[in-house]
Amino acid sequence: MTARKSATAALPINVAADSVERSQIEAMNVINAEDALRYVSNVQIRKRYIGDANGAPASRGTSAPQAARSHVLMDGIPISNLLGSGFLFAPKWGLLAPDEIESIDVMYGPFSALYSGNTLGTGIFVTTHMPDDFEMSLGALDAYQNFRGYDSDLSLNSQRYDASIGSRLGNVSWAVYANHLKAEGNPANFLTLPVSTGTPVTATTPVDSTAVGGAIRETDAGGIDRYLFGTSSTFDDTTDVVKGKLKWGIDADTRLFATLAYQEVSSKLLNHESYLRDAAGDPILRGRVRIDDRVFNLNNLSILQLNVTASRNLLAGATLQKRFDPHWLIEASASGFDVLDGDIRTATMANAPNGQVNETDDQGWRNGAVRAIYTPAMANWLGKTIVFGADYGRYWNQNSAYQSPNWRAGTHGALAERNRGETRQTALFGESTWGLGSNVDVTLGLRYEDWQASDGLRTLGALSIDYPERSDQKWSPKATLTWRTTPELTFQARAAKAYRFPTVTELFQSRTTGGYLVQSDPNLKPEDATTFDVSLTRRFDLAGGRAKASAAIFSEDVSDAIFNQYNVFQQATFNTSIGRVLTQGLELNLAAFGMLVQRFDLDANLVYQHSEIRDNANNPATVGNDFPRIPNWRGKLLATWRPLGLLSASVGLAYEGKQYNLIDNSDDRSGGYGYMSEYFLVDLKASYRFAGNVEASLGIDNVTDELVFYYHPYPRRTYSASLRWRM
Repeated sequence: MTARKSATAALPINVAADSVERSQIEAMNVINAEDALRYVSNVQIRKRYIGDANGAPASRGTSAPQAARSHVLMDGIPISNLLGSGFLFAPKWGLLAPDEIESIDVMYGPFSALYSGNTLGTGIFVTTHMPDDFEMSLGALDAYQNFRGYDSDLSLNSQRYDASIGSRLGNVSWAVYANHLKAEGNPANFLTLPVSTGTPVTATTPVDSTAVGGAIRETDAGGIDRYLFGTSSTFDDTTDVVKGKLKWGIDADTRLFATLAYQEVSSKLLNHESYLRDAAGDPILRGRVRIDDRVFNLNNLSILQLNVTASRNLLAGATLQKRFDPHWLIEASASGFDVLDGDIRTATMANAPNGQVNETDDQGWRNGAVRAIYTPAMANWLGKTIVFGADYGRYWNQNSAYQSPNWRAGTHGALAERNRGETRQTALFGESTWGLGSNVDVTLGLRYEDWQASDGLRTLGALSIDYPERSDQKWSPKATLTWRTTPELTFQARAAKAYRFPTVTELFQSRTTGGYLVQSDPNLKPEDATTFDVSLTRRFDLAGGRAKASAAIFSEDVSDAIFNQYNVFQQATFNTSIGRVLTQGLELNLAAFGMLVQRFDLDANLVYQHSEIRDNANNPATVGNDFPRIPNWRGKLLATWRPLGLLSASVGLAYEGKQYNLIDNSDDRSGGYGYMSEYFLVDLKASYRFAGNVEASLGIDNVTDELVFYYHPYPRRTYSASLRWRM
């Protein structure tokens, strides 16, 4: 088990079940920070293309659309976007420079009283590097893929440039990072039309449509006969980040750590591709068209809308630690994230000047915590390690949508819609560990949370809805038994209760996702989770190196699981509660480092799990179905070989088994847009360190060039080359 102290936190992360060290990160093709989690056991990041801002984590019984069940902290600063729960609310990975990551610890489940129920899926704790001497780094990376899917054949390039400088002068360490990413991402969607929405051609049909060819007829994941006639635009994304960090040892017992990061992000979707061709062979993407014996009006399709997204963001955080004597240490932290300005500009239809501008009026969050750790000189009835404290989180959002006569210029017309809301969560927690003899520890924890939702407003034209304030209070007990049967063998059993409270957008903001409207529900209950796991870990020597093997069985029983689902009685899609979802599984892990005279490392894991809907009053026919986007099998391997001190080569493998995208499990075949693919991917990387502190790397992701659909297509074979100079 990991017991690391992060760069800021005084408290050991002693419930982490997996970790990623810097040596492993260097063996991977890490283009964006979240790539460092690629081979972590039972964690998957839904990443559709390089630089994807919607990279939501999935783990155990948590699917990627449930992003609010994953809590990510960077040096103790929350970067999880808990304004919502879904792909649009993925963690702010772009605030992390890949080259600054020192290590990552992963906690499976809400087994620590120090953290909220947002760790129901995972707690991901990132520790970044701080210099011990003067250092400087310059890096450049280029990536290329030839994306092919259906009738698309696209050449896409991405570049990343980064620089850092830092030093330590006496008791002060500082570092500055700058990162620029320019990414061409493969299309996320293919353009489709249900065949039934076309008007059948008859003798009286007006001759006002263009006969076209090129449409592909197939059956979608829901069993609907459709035409697929092109792709949505490739992504044209730019991300720029500048970040500064300071660590100041004020005196021998006091330390201050501060972080400030500024980010600019833009994403353009302006070049949809059409497979439709008229008699002259020209592509067609607007107007009335005739496909086979039916007529369709392409001007009415929202999927053909062009859009441009831009935002400027600011993150700031500070942590102060004070040791009062050998037994007491106090830590206080505060942080905040603000969207300084941002909007989404969307065309009503391709090549039309009118459209809509969705303006971010006010959006962000604040977090604060005070923690104390007490280690008495001699263990007593209070325990041998006692941790207690309080934390606070506030999340707010207001955005306004305006009709626009000139969407590219962002011109505001009449107000179409406004959404507003806020949530606040205050918690008290305590956790203590008792030693029962020299080999057995018992840790008991308790967390009290007071949650409030307020200021909820939805305006639609002249109609305005003020939502009433809500509040709720919950107690969450935790327990862990650790038995070191021998110095090499450890048995551990854990149990926890946790509540994941609804987010601002789940309560107050209806939105379009995946092409359909998801309606908010101001009366959502918190997710109520009871979790258990039992593990056995053995440490041993293997081929001259150190190794750790573990096996764990786990159970997650969640009532009122919040999920986007279709209500068969109201015939609409809502953020709503599924009565009960039970996930159980087995995880096997092997990590071995420094084998064969420090030349070979291996990290491998295999998971079997089953997630089943046990109760669902909103859609009773789904009881007994698999919960969406939870694969039955998940396996990964990363092997690194260092034949020479300056040369390293690695191979990575990743497998995901059968899973469904639809809650009714009707998408029971694999392959094609809208489906969830079973996949096996192979990645390669080779690096060489030249004289003069220069390192060159070549990498290939998806070596076998598989076309994988995680509803959306994933990248095809991607080549990357990078150079880095260090001083």
